[in-house]
Amino acid sequence: MTRYEFLCAKIESGELKEWYPYGVSPHLLSWKEIYEYHLLFPELSQVQIAGDLRTSKSKVQRALEFMNQEHT
Repeated sequence: MTRYEFLCAKIESGELKEWYPYGVSPHLLSWKEIYEYHLLFPELSQVQIAGDLRTSKSKVQRALEFMNQEHT
């Protein structure tokens, strides 16, 4: 299971809302959106995704790398 799949499961179950008081980083949700955009348009480069989402290429790169890792 990737970190993206784990995060989606926690959102779907409602568990993620319980974590907010304990400091769940808000960037995870923006990284999730970036990863979903990548899944919708896998042919786009990181630069194109960054341009479409009006963010930096480095943020796109960090998001894709993080969300694609195995959740342990």
